[in-house]
Amino acid sequence: MRGILSFVVVLGALWHCGRTCGVTIPPTKTAFGTTTTADPDTTTTAATVTTTKEDLPSAAMIDSSADSDNSNMFYSRKTMRSSNGCPHPSEFPKVLHGQFIGARIYYNKGGPISSLACNGDYSDKKAGTMRPGSPVSILWMGSVYVHSGCQLHIFEKPDYQGKMATIKGPVFQYDDKDYGVLKKCYGRPCVRSYIVECGMIMPNCVPSDEWTSVAYLDNSGSSFPTTFTYEYEIGTEWSTEISQGFHIDVSVTTTVKASFFEIFEASVSTTFSTGYNWQHTSYEARSEVSTFNIETEIPAGKILKIEQARGVCGNTAIKTEMFKTTEINSGRSKIFYQ
Repeated sequence: MRGILSFVVVLGALWHCGRTCGVTIPPTKTAFGTTTTADPDTTTTAATVTTTKEDLPSAAMIDSSADSDNSNMFYSRKTMRSSNGCPHPSEFPKVLHGQFIGARIYYNKGGPISSLACNGDYSDKKAGTMRPGSPVSILWMGSVYVHSGCQLHIFEKPDYQGKMATIKGPVFQYDDKDYGVLKKCYGRPCVRSYIVECGMIMPNCVPSDEWTSVAYLDNSGSSFPTTFTYEYEIGTEWSTEISQGFHIDVSVTTTVKASFFEIFEASVSTTFSTGYNWQHTSYEARSEVSTFNIETEIPAGKILKIEQARGVCGNTAIKTEMFKTTEINSGRSKIFYQ
């Protein structure tokens, strides 16, 4: 009898904690007659309780990886929100681990207005995230924010099958809007698979610099000084891959450009050879490309080569204001700035 009473007390304590500890965690099947309650987005196990066959979940497994096994995804974690509601979109980070974030997904049920939405833990899904799910997994999806230039594709079935709905950013979906593909899993909205796509990319390249030829002025066949006119450019010439995101909004453009120049600033001096100070790239060099024409006089019988210091990272080039003239006849060089 004492053993039975002790067993009842233990069960009562577990039941009371489930009602009062604020834990609303769906169960996952571990073995017949036993269910382990666990946070569906961490590896932390809460408690083990005995159940009957009828209490076991209909799904064999709840997706508990929080995309941590997905090398294309980085996410941030936050504890349960109470009555704070949704943050303003301007508060959301745009970049995580060097990649654009495409969407934020909250895991608990949303609400009709901002003050009642954005409940539970969340994760920030970077551009390129693909979550195929599985026939026995659940991908929680409550309130959703999709960033500018990005799309969240959600699917009715695993492996991107069945009906598909697309949420185009920028948009904040507070409630669990039924796009024809959302399901209810243990009373919470869920989908079976999803993809995050964005129309912009962050710079990912190794910087270097070089001297590039601007003009070759040959006055070797003359007995008199001769005036030459040559053309040069100063500014950053962006690659097609990077510049395609500039039309999305100003914040994307600002973020991409700042990240690009930070790559140069963070690189060690041994990467460069021109002597230009990449720790303090000039405003002119960071700006859009501008074209200039200049006249210069070459002494009789001389040949002058003019070169420009240029930074390169991927297919993007920084044409700086630093130049070098080399007198071919004598080999003497001189640095000057325009």
